[in-house]
Amino acid sequence: MKVGLELAGIWPRVMAFVYESLIVGAILFLATAAAMLVTRSAIEPGTVWFELYLLSVVGGYFCYCWTRSGQTVGMFAWRILLTDLAGNRVSFATAISRYLVSAILGFGLLGLLMALVDIDRIALQDRLTRTRVLRLPKVERA
Repeated sequence: MKVGLELAGIWPRVMAFVYESLIVGAILFLATAAAMLVTRSAIEPGTVWFELYLLSVVGGYFCYCWTRSGQTVGMFAWRILLTDLAGNRVSFATAISRYLVSAILGFGLLGLLMALVDIDRIALQDRLTRTRVLRLPKVERA
């Protein structure tokens, strides 16, 4: 863990999740518009290729952000950071694993609820992928 940083509490993580849902909604809208342009038609609900495409687009967003800076837009807004157990940026393989585990757990909500009963207050997706979400300090402004 990075020196001087503590694990992020439940509240900042929930708020980052809410903030992130707006970003993901916009990404899904743009991805759907792109797919409709390419196919030149409306897409039937429940189409398997389309569902996998959307999951891949959202996964690409999360994995890119987590490996590049350790933060998505929502995480940046709430000053939380994803790291591995040593406090370093996560690898692409770890980011993919975390995204897939989070998707299976209802995009992290079930895992986050598990943090309420976990002895160390660590979400299930973080425990399974050996990652941690840390709280960054406030920046003093002059």
